[in-house]
Amino acid sequence: MSTELQLGQIPSPGRLAIISDKERQIQESLVTKEYREALAIEHVNTTLAIQIRKLRENRGWTQNELAEHLGKHQETVSQWENPDYGRHSMTTLKELAATFDVALLVKFVSFSELAKDMVSLSKTRLSPPSFNQEKYYLTNDIIWQSSNAKDTNIIDANKTLPLLPFQEINNTQTGGAFLCASKIAEPKKEPLYA
Repeated sequence: MSTELQLGQIPSPGRLAIISDKERQIQESLVTKEYREALAIEHVNTTLAIQIRKLRENRGWTQNELAEHLGKHQETVSQWENPDYGRHSMTTLKELAATFDVALLVKFVSFSELAKDMVSLSKTRLSPPSFNQEKYYLTNDIIWQSSNAKDTNIIDANKTLPLLPFQEINNTQTGGAFLCASKIAEPKKEPLYA
């Protein structure tokens, strides 16, 4: 195993930076600023278009039905699903997230993080489940894992489950990891950003 640090990789303390060949190829192509900008824009436009289409299709909706949910025209939905469109507004993305009942995450990232995202796209990441679907799967997963656990400190699945935030807890008695809702603290009165 190579201990060499790869372009753009900042390893966490005590860990080696290991990247795939595809990730390395993407990172090596990021030499010019113009190419980096074009790649980032293309990735956003293509990923958004695919996500909107996949989310719609996974709900069994036509473009017209999605348009009706949003009070828009079918042609507008067709534009959103076109990777060449690229003019999605934050308002539109928030409305789509609410309609699909999924979270919208918008953030700035390093180019090494972009490369990692590009190579790790999956069907699940492109079309995340709605809150109710996720709640069903998480609840059943917790029930199944809890029924096999020796540790009684695991969430009682018969009670109402707070779904966020989650933390992974390693259970040494059963050799498994459990996804459990952590306790939600009272919000602090001080501002988040000073």
